[in-house]
Amino acid sequence: MKIARLVGLAAIAVLAVIVGVITVGAEEEGTSQSTTYESVIGAALADYEANDALAESAPQQQVVNGWIARDLLEVMARQNAQLIENQDSQLSSAARTNSLLQGTLAVLVLGVIAVAVLGISMGARRGNGDSGEAFTPQHPEGNGDSPARGETSL
Repeated sequence: MKIARLVGLAAIAVLAVIVGVITVGAEEEGTSQSTTYESVIGAALADYEANDALAESAPQQQVVNGWIARDLLEVMARQNAQLIENQDSQLSSAARTNSLLQGTLAVLVLGVIAVAVLGISMGARRGNGDSGEAFTPQHPEGNGDSPARGETSL
């Protein structure tokens, strides 16, 4: 029985290691770093001021305003692209967390099975596992005779 218990516990341990390896997997290398766009916006505004100072008529000012609008829209497009990238990164992190939780649950279930196997095998070894009789506690003193209900011994 001892060999069977050891083989069963070894199989459960191997399954726990396999689940752990599959769940954890390789760590992700890519990290997203946010970019500040202050320098890009500052350069666009500096170009606008320089071009606006050279504009002598309303049509030229309209062209300069179109250029600054284009430059600032480009910055906004870059920011939106980075936001989408960050959201994708968060979604993949959430999916990874879910898989780790599922793996942890599987390892915990294997642990419960291991404890059950130990309990069953230890009970069978003591002879209490298959008897079908309820355990009756023995009196700590004397020969095991306990007073009947309602009686007190002095």
